[in-house]
Amino acid sequence: VNNDLDLCPDTAVGFPVSSDGCIDETALDTDLDGDGWKGNYSFTLNSTTGLRENQSGDAFPLEATQWHDKDGDGYGDNLNGNNGDQCPDEHGLSFEDFFGCYDDGDGWRDLFEPESLRGDATQWEDYDLDGYGDNASGINPDLCPETHINFKKEVNEFGCDSQNWDSDNDGVVDFYDICIDEPKGVDGYSDGCPKLKTTDTESSTILGFSKMTLIAIIGGTITLLVVIAIVLRLVRGNDDYDVDDDDDDEDWDDEDDFMASLRSSPKSSSAKTPPSRGNDRSSTTPSSRSPPGKSPPSRGPPGNSSPSRGPPGSTTGKAKPTFSTEVAEPQADDQEEQGAKKTKRKATMKVDLSIFERHQTADRESAANWVKQALSDGEEQRNIMMQLQETGWTAEQSRAIFDLGRSR
Repeated sequence: VNNDLDLCPDTAVGFPVSSDGCIDETALDTDLDGDGWKGNYSFTLNSTTGLRENQSGDAFPLEATQWHDKDGDGYGDNLNGNNGDQCPDEHGLSFEDFFGCYDDGDGWRDLFEPESLRGDATQWEDYDLDGYGDNASGINPDLCPETHINFKKEVNEFGCDSQNWDSDNDGVVDFYDICIDEPKGVDGYSDGCPKLKTTDTESSTILGFSKMTLIAIIGGTITLLVVIAIVLRLVRGNDDYDVDDDDDDEDWDDEDDFMASLRSSPKSSSAKTPPSRGNDRSSTTPSSRSPPGKSPPSRGPPGNSSPSRGPPGSTTGKAKPTFSTEVAEPQADDQEEQGAKKTKRKATMKVDLSIFERHQTADRESAANWVKQALSDGEEQRNIMMQLQETGWTAEQSRAIFDLGRSR
């Protein structure tokens, strides 16, 4: 039928038509395709489900394998026939992977599309599951369709992760590019950064600081160190010469006479060799007053040779028992040497030896003997105490050693 005279231009090819181009319904009474179904196709529509019920006649008069279409999507209900409807209860138009199933217009069944692509007629497949479709001509295409599964949550708006994307197009991917938004240029570094042109300002800097700033920093640092050293020296000096000038020595009855005799003796401490420390005692000049058969002690007091010493009275590891000893000052045995001196009556005093460590015993005894010798030489108490502390004894230990020495 000529198009100018065709009143039904959409009639399927092969259908019997009348002179106006419309279906010749009288011809439908004949089984044209030989499938056993003939007559005009009719049905009752279920208003709830939208499906066709009570179907009669042949919906596909020229297709011998199909005759009814329950959901009216154009795909016959005979699954084994040509283009059988794989979703007979869904009015779907999919035709790529399934026939007659719900579809967003891309021809692929929505049920099996990635969720992020449903409703997008231009995308239907996402191989790396990063949310961007693989159709390069579609909306939001994935420019890196094979992103590793471990990096799929780190992709940018183009579906690429930092190991597959070069933001500044300098040939170094973002994962290794330190200057991600700055092209390295022809002579740039392998880390993606360009070489910086040296300017006069940059050449006059050191470690990012101007020369004047660096000089000021160094000068300030030196000044601070000097101040700290002075403060530490003052603090240490107060600790080293903490001599108890107010010690009463109440246990000595003849203190006034004894001190008076010391003050009347020649003051020779300033001319004497400073007391030695620890192991240096063995290298000092022997004294003429050394007892026979023993190595002569040094002129200064023997020092504390302990490698490390805590506060007076402290112990390491175990609590040290506290004990004391009574020291008696006997009258001079040598009557010839004591003939010119006033005879003192015996006095007793207590010395707390718990302030010494066990390994300090030998040094303590040597120091006490030195005190005895120094007193015999007319040395003043203050000078003796200061020399004891200079060799490493604390003020409290020095006091105890002094008491031990002058009681001998």
